[in-house]
Amino acid sequence: MAKLNMRHAAHEFVTRAKKLLSWGDEPSVRHACLELRFAIEYITYDQLQSYMKEVSDDVLKKWTPKQVISAMLEVDPHADRSATIAVGIEHTYGVPPPPEEMQLLGQDRRFTMKWANKNHNSLGSFLHAPTMLQLELNEAPPLKVMIDKATEVANKCEQILRSPVFNVNFGQFFELECMDCKSQIRRRSGSFTPEQGVVCPKCGAQATASTCSKCG
Repeated sequence: MAKLNMRHAAHEFVTRAKKLLSWGDEPSVRHACLELRFAIEYITYDQLQSYMKEVSDDVLKKWTPKQVISAMLEVDPHADRSATIAVGIEHTYGVPPPPEEMQLLGQDRRFTMKWANKNHNSLGSFLHAPTMLQLELNEAPPLKVMIDKATEVANKCEQILRSPVFNVNFGQFFELECMDCKSQIRRRSGSFTPEQGVVCPKCGAQATASTCSKCG
């Protein structure tokens, strides 16, 4: 699958949302909430692209951030954590250089699954008519509550999108070719055992470590 420019799309959604929020009327604010839900989704999809060789193709059918991030967490326990990236020259093999010699490249900022799920749902709640009970009790979400939540989400998305470092996926990987469909399978060390083998993300065939020269 060709890589798609999800970050550019997310930038566009956030830009439109901020413009709508600046108008301050209820219809515009509700529209901004919809744009920001798209932004969360596209940022999550963008991160998923760096894991496509590790996750099942079934993930392409998922659209909620919780489902997508869950799939990434299955193959990388750190998939929803931000990380600061710095580089330096090792003077002794295996010994990190001193902090003052490290060059900071930036921070790969990410949503946690909890944050993405909570805020995606919160924005979604503003896209429906209030329930009859809410109307009766006058408990429909006030406009200020919607604006505050949308502004919080927009700022978080902008923080992620401003980072010059993104979609970092470090690890020790094993690669093997599926015996059935010949596609390349990639798995990080510690995510499987030779006895379990791995499932091809393309065709679903079971692959065992004996088919990989680096695993057996």
